Amino acid sequence: MNRYRRLVANVGVFAVGNASVQILSLAMLPFYTRHLSTGQYGAVDLAMTSLALLVPIASVSIYEGVLRFAIDPNYSRQRVLSTSLAVMATGAAVAALLLWLLRLGGFIWLPPFFHWVLFAQMLQIFLAQYTRARGRTVLYAVSGVVLAGSLAVFNIALIAALGMGVDGYMLGMFAANLTSISVLIWFDGRDLRRPSKVSPALAVELLRYSLPLVPNAAMWWLISGSSRFVLLHFEGLRVVGLYAVASRIPSVLSMLTLVFGRAWQQSAFEEVNSETRARFYSRVFEYLVLMSFLATSLVLLFLKTGYELLIAREYAESWIYVPVLILAVLFQSFASFFGTNYSAAMKTGGALTTSILGGVASVGLSVVLVPLWGGMGASSGVAGGFLVMWLLRVVGTRSYVQIAMPSLAVRLSAVVVGAQMVSLYVGLDRQIEFVVGLSLFGLLAALNWGHLAGLIRFLGRHDAVNP
Repeated sequence: MNRYRRLVANVGVFAVGNASVQILSLAMLPFYTRHLSTGQYGAVDLAMTSLALLVPIASVSIYEGVLRFAIDPNYSRQRVLSTSLAVMATGAAVAALLLWLLRLGGFIWLPPFFHWVLFAQMLQIFLAQYTRARGRTVLYAVSGVVLAGSLAVFNIALIAALGMGVDGYMLGMFAANLTSISVLIWFDGRDLRRPSKVSPALAVELLRYSLPLVPNAAMWWLISGSSRFVLLHFEGLRVVGLYAVASRIPSVLSMLTLVFGRAWQQSAFEEVNSETRARFYSRVFEYLVLMSFLATSLVLLFLKTGYELLIAREYAESWIYVPVLILAVLFQSFASFFGTNYSAAMKTGGALTTSILGGVASVGLSVVLVPLWGGMGASSGVAGGFLVMWLLRVVGTRSYVQIAMPSLAVRLSAVVVGAQMVSLYVGLDRQIEFVVGLSLFGLLAALNWGHLAGLIRFLGRHDAVNP
């Protein structure tokens, strides 16, 4: 299989695993907005945001090292598995002690079951990454489907039937992670049943790779998650709840870029020593930008209609945050694409530096803009942080691989998408607004028709192995 087809195949498989969570999350949004108040949904969102920060810290991002080292034929997979499990268990024990002490001292408040969700999520991500490294991408996809499906079932039972509110959501998250873990162990637990000796030398190598990714992940959180806490301080839980619902809509686009990112990471690792990698990387980035713009245009076209059909009236005003949050997702996906170059070259320090600067920019913008604009200020802070990170990575990765900027047609597409975003805010009649949006989507497709047709032809060519 040539490398382009392999990338597309990986995208297809990872789409099932990663996208299932986002699709079901979006499908459950009407349920949550009808059974949870804006304050309750804000509390749930803050808990999930906190987990996003604590998982990489408590696990020292060792799951990233598992993927990188277990996929490398120069290392024993079983030795990597045993050693990384030992490292993660140590990190989990330290995290449990620190959280207990902080809670005992009254420094933090955590919802019930938070600790159990944290540790279950760490193990689920770890085992899923190891499954990817072993090449069992179908099982990886199935585990994602199981996680998303069981989360929906448990939450319907606990929130709607038993009326447990925020506690029910947390308990459902814990049970869903356990269900996914059980599937991974049942179908791919052979190496767990035949543990290898823990290698201190390998542990040092793993930590040298993974540790720089911990503050890197924290900085990603600082950009996308800290805005919630700034909002909480200035605006209260209600606005956090509105912002949380608005952030779920761009998850459609985020889902696509996440799926692509998982597949791209694997392809980038496999092609890191290829002599034609620069051309390969450049072509892939061009199509990433193009497909992101097309997906963005579609989401914008049906945004207000979707809100009327799916979202409870209590949350209706939150749509105004969505276009800016979509912009943030675009910048995030571009930054992630260039960030993979650091990981492929095993130079993760560069990812850390650019993430820190992006995080500082995001927090600074949020602190300044939230008191002025509320949720719109938080959205703008997130978009600004990811824009800074992306631009820094464009410059910082040139020494590893020269990625060409997209063609003129794709760059003009950015102007078209920008015009479509602006059209949502000018107060046009809804029918006129839809016609304008549809026309701009048609213009976008026309601008890039040659690219789309070429992509289809290109992926079908047998000589694409060495373009």
